[in-house]
Amino acid sequence: DDTVEKVADRVEGQIDSQAHATALRNLSKVLAWAGKTDEAEQLAIQAQAGIEGDPEAEYQAGSAYLNRNEFEKAIESFEQSLELQPGNPQAHFGLAKALDSIQDFAGAIDHYLQAIALDPQNDDSHYNLARVYEEVEEFGKAEEHYRAAIVINPQHFFSHNNLGSLLAGQNRLDDAQRHFLAAVKAKPDLSHSHVNLGLIYEMQGQAREA
Repeated sequence: DDTVEKVADRVEGQIDSQAHATALRNLSKVLAWAGKTDEAEQLAIQAQAGIEGDPEAEYQAGSAYLNRNEFEKAIESFEQSLELQPGNPQAHFGLAKALDSIQDFAGAIDHYLQAIALDPQNDDSHYNLARVYEEVEEFGKAEEHYRAAIVINPQHFFSHNNLGSLLAGQNRLDDAQRHFLAAVKAKPDLSHSHVNLGLIYEMQGQAREA
């Protein structure tokens, strides 16, 4: 046992801790792509502890904390990632989601806008920004970004559904109906879109369709 312990200590002493942490970071990405979320998150957090000044490690750790609903740690990690690499739209998006989760809507809007400025074709950035604009009752801007998400991805069923609800609240029933229909067509098992569409038909006096 003493010999084994001495050999283990010698081997561990020869391991480059930075290289080891980098390997953990890369393995975390592979596991995330493979759908092994829990393992990927654990390794991402371990990698962050072993690598200093690595924006990707900070971003991955931020994503792990966000998925675990540890929002303050997620915010800290995303901010560190952006300090190291300011032009990363994914880190802006992650930070915006974390800020949104703690209802810092002004901060969330700021970082969603920065994410969009860096990557204008990201439909999820537009969708999430639209949701926050709805929260702060800036309905014109919410509509603008739901529509932007739909232009980028015509099958973005959540944008269709939410835009339909927004339009229905403004009594723009025909336009709302079109978007609820699009949501149902894009994702037939989206139950609340069927309910919303049924309500619109009912409001229009179309009982059979409702």
